[in-house]
Amino acid sequence: MYIEDVYAVGSLARNAYGQDYYTADVVVVELNARYDGAMLNAEQVFIPDLAEVTDMVGIGGIYSAKSKAFNGRAAVQGLKEYFFDMTFMSCRSLSMEHGITDSNEDIALIRQTLLKNSASVYVIADKSKFDKTSFVHICDYENIHGIISDFRFTPEWKSFLERKRVRIFACSV
Repeated sequence: MYIEDVYAVGSLARNAYGQDYYTADVVVVELNARYDGAMLNAEQVFIPDLAEVTDMVGIGGIYSAKSKAFNGRAAVQGLKEYFFDMTFMSCRSLSMEHGITDSNEDIALIRQTLLKNSASVYVIADKSKFDKTSFVHICDYENIHGIISDFRFTPEWKSFLERKRVRIFACSV
């Protein structure tokens, strides 16, 4: 499994039955073309059928075709107006020493903004992201509530995350 970018989308949406709901109450996961088709457990991650969404609020910013996301100052300003029950996000790397990091400053700033406006935050990271450090610090483990991963957590990682009160959600590929 290779998860490149995962973003929370907070908006009022309407399903095909005319029922309104907030996507902040569910998870919208955006995967890039390198995703190999592995499935996460449906109890851990729920991806709504976006074909049923008839109304959606955009946050603004500059669209990046590479990351398939909106970035920049306008995107950060737009996100500051919304509050989320849950945010599920990815990162470039996780290190016990340096925390959760990314290689892109603009994306890291988006993620930092989501952290500030979210009641709970979960990081989704495949096993290739662990024990590495990237360019920009996103946050420390005290700022997140859980990690969803196919990584086989060592006793050292389990103890570390337990001390930080971060829940582990294992998924299989």
